[in-house]
Amino acid sequence: LAARLPDPPSHFVLGIPLAIRRFVLGREFSATDEHGLAAGTVRVNDEGASYGYGPFLVRRGADAGDILLISLRITEGLSTLQLIDDEELEAISPLA
Repeated sequence: LAARLPDPPSHFVLGIPLAIRRFVLGREFSATDEHGLAAGTVRVNDEGASYGYGPFLVRRGADAGDILLISLRITEGLSTLQLIDDEELEAISPLA
């Protein structure tokens, strides 16, 4: 999942797309950054809202407009968080 961050980014909440929502509702995912450093816990409530990104975003100095890339490893209960730029998003986009 990728999303452009709002202002303020530390209070970011992401709605999980319907295509994967049933796999993640009510779950928690231990989060690390792209270097393997602990980045908190990503939680998905029963309505499909995910949150818990604040500690990572504050530590990385995220700004409004930055892009957060969230990789969920559903079967393992893990996630990886990374800030990327527009070029990186375009490179991984299925529409590219």
